[in-house]
Amino acid sequence: MLYLIDGYNLLFKFFHSEKNIQTQRNLVIQMLQEKSSYLNLNFHLIFDAHHQEEIVAHKSEAGRLKIIYTPKGQTADDYILERVFLSKTPSQITVITSDNSLAFQAKNMLSQTKSIDDFIDFLNEKE
Repeated sequence: MLYLIDGYNLLFKFFHSEKNIQTQRNLVIQMLQEKSSYLNLNFHLIFDAHHQEEIVAHKSEAGRLKIIYTPKGQTADDYILERVFLSKTPSQITVITSDNSLAFQAKNMLSQTKSIDDFIDFLNEKE
């Protein structure tokens, strides 16, 4: 199973502007890196790259966690939907978001979905 995680959706669930955005991202990345490694799950954490000039997505890996910043002009939602659409096995993808529109579209492409709250509960239950 591959988990495509709406990065800012998850980040804003944990933080409400008390830290700068880079610090918040780093804390979320660290937490997911630990969880993915411990639980042996594949996570792709996707962030909008609002001010990126790059034409292709910027990716980095930390164990079983892949961090993706979308290219200029593409939202995280669009990137996630593109990945589901291009997959030969969309039923093996779970989209993690609390964005109802994104979840609806992903379900229509036969992927599974979980809200941010359900995903956090899932991670806690797995431990």
